[in-house]
Amino acid sequence: LDYYDSVLLSGEYQKAHVRQLEKQRGIKEKDLVVVGCPYLDVLQEKVSALQPEPKQNFTVLVAPSWGKSGILSRYGALLLDPLVETGFTIIVRPHPQSKQSEQDVLSSLEARYTSKQNLEWDFTNENLRSLSRADIMISDFSGVIFDYTFLFDRPFLYVNSSFDAKPYDSYDIEEQPWKFRVLPEIGIELQETDFTDIGNVLIEATKSQTLEENRKRAKETAWQHRGKSGEQVADYLISRMQDL
Repeated sequence: LDYYDSVLLSGEYQKAHVRQLEKQRGIKEKDLVVVGCPYLDVLQEKVSALQPEPKQNFTVLVAPSWGKSGILSRYGALLLDPLVETGFTIIVRPHPQSKQSEQDVLSSLEARYTSKQNLEWDFTNENLRSLSRADIMISDFSGVIFDYTFLFDRPFLYVNSSFDAKPYDSYDIEEQPWKFRVLPEIGIELQETDFTDIGNVLIEATKSQTLEENRKRAKETAWQHRGKSGEQVADYLISRMQDL
């Protein structure tokens, strides 16, 4: 952050933290411009082009991050067993790095559920098809949470895994970053004690009007200029070039 003259933001909410870091570090104030989120705009176009698929069963997507704190390594069968027993369609989409870093975990779980017709694995490059099929998602500290809830306006459960912010600028911010602060407002924290009643927990989450309203507010906060971010970025860069 310290070595840039301008910072392009997805929402107004990000400005205060940048100003806080500038003050703490004694660096020059940057030009902060809210342009929206280009990658979400691109994904939204792809979502709009998806062909609807016939659906007969309530579908749950398990989309973990990778590593020891991720859902598959941390819980594995403790979570997947009761999920399978619900009779819902369960899609497990491991993080791509899992194939390299936790192959033993994946192999063991794949073998365990070979005969289960309602559990499927998704190792494809793009996640939009699985996201679009899911009525609800279970994740941890993966950024896919926001992709899913902003693009499809559907609920999610999250496992409150610890996140090491030391390598990031957010480590120097005095208050908790927005993306962690908003989680309990737009999703439901999944406790291990919920596993035995996971079916009801999932269904109740899909019925929550409060979660739905909070999702809309979060989307308005974090994804401004929806569908127009490319224009916003181009206009800003052109204006800066004219000033040089």
